[in-house]
Amino acid sequence: EGSIKWRVADWWNLSAFGEVKDLNFEDIGFDSTGLFQSFQGLSPNYQATIRSDFSFSPDLMATLTTRRVGQLVGSETDGYTDVDLRLLYRVSRQVELGILAENLVEASRQEFTSTLYPAPFGAVERRVSASVGFRF
Repeated sequence: EGSIKWRVADWWNLSAFGEVKDLNFEDIGFDSTGLFQSFQGLSPNYQATIRSDFSFSPDLMATLTTRRVGQLVGSETDGYTDVDLRLLYRVSRQVELGILAENLVEASRQEFTSTLYPAPFGAVERRVSASVGFRF
């Protein structure tokens, strides 16, 4: 795994994170119970994230996050790309207004498939939420 951060400009920070996993449990010779195989499909073989943080003014900020997640090894769950956008506006020192838009690439995507027991697929839908924050 690795990460890097870069201050592109006074108002723009860029960061990236990535990891690759070797999740091949078939080479383990001492697992006669099948326990290691039961963990397949619980973690992706790779993930990568690029995040841009923007400070347009002291009171207006945005974060754009793009994430690529690989297929869950040993599972029917495909990899996916996700994009999230967060906007934050400081009305005053005590009040913040926020909007968060998540999963902008697809209206819905499969998050996981249970390999341990039969269960419905976990899905993540596109959503938009608003927040009001108070500091005191």
